Amino acid sequence: FFIIIRTSPTEFIMCSSIKEFIDYIYSFYNVVDGLYPVKGCTKVKIECAIHEYWKQIEKYPTVYTWGYGDSLDRERVRDIMFDMFPKISYATDKGWRWNPTTGQYDMTVI
Repeated sequence: FFIIIRTSPTEFIMCSSIKEFIDYIYSFYNVVDGLYPVKGCTKVKIECAIHEYWKQIEKYPTVYTWGYGDSLDRERVRDIMFDMFPKISYATDKGWRWNPTTGQYDMTVI
């Protein structure tokens, strides 16, 4: 099925499912193997943030636009998730450290 959000006067078809978009976001921010692990990130929190993002797109169509689930949409959902759930944080503990050589978090730099 397709999820459609309306932003006047155009309709945008999103990812083939909300699950696909949630999984895409989760693949970046989960603490097991995410590129940018976020402690406390769950698919439920991501879904809540997605719904808030859609509300913002509808309310401010000249400010926010739907990028069909691209990286900007993912980052905006992440930022909203951080605002909605202030106890979540980047997982820089438990072995995860920023590696300036690779420019990402990994478990090899302690």
